[in-house]
Amino acid sequence: MTWAEFRKRRASELDDAIRNINVDDTALGIITAINRNHDLITTSSCSGRIVLLQFDLKERKKTSEFYKKWHRKVEHAEVEMAICTYNKKQMLWFKVEPFILHVATKDMETVLCCITQRRKMATATHLFSPIVFQFT
Repeated sequence: MTWAEFRKRRASELDDAIRNINVDDTALGIITAINRNHDLITTSSCSGRIVLLQFDLKERKKTSEFYKKWHRKVEHAEVEMAICTYNKKQMLWFKVEPFILHVATKDMETVLCCITQRRKMATATHLFSPIVFQFT
């Protein structure tokens, strides 16, 4: 598969996800900006979330299921209510997951440029969020 074919397929999948409201609104701006560059395409993203995850200790994480998840700031009372109304016997984990972005690139030169720019941003803002670059 050529880069153009891969990029076109991923862009189409993103369009479908946007139509089906499966993309975080808060991540859409950066996704759109990145995808304007024809040497890049986003493949996955999450603007961050708070999760109550249920799973069986014997079965491990493979069988885990979301009990509740929020892609926004939540009030303590919301989380407390969700925990108090949980009535299953599986263990419940509370997780806070940061912003994450996966970006595929056309070539290694683009990967190196993106990593350099990302490091500059992290240094300037004193923040670091995971961004995964995939060379295709």
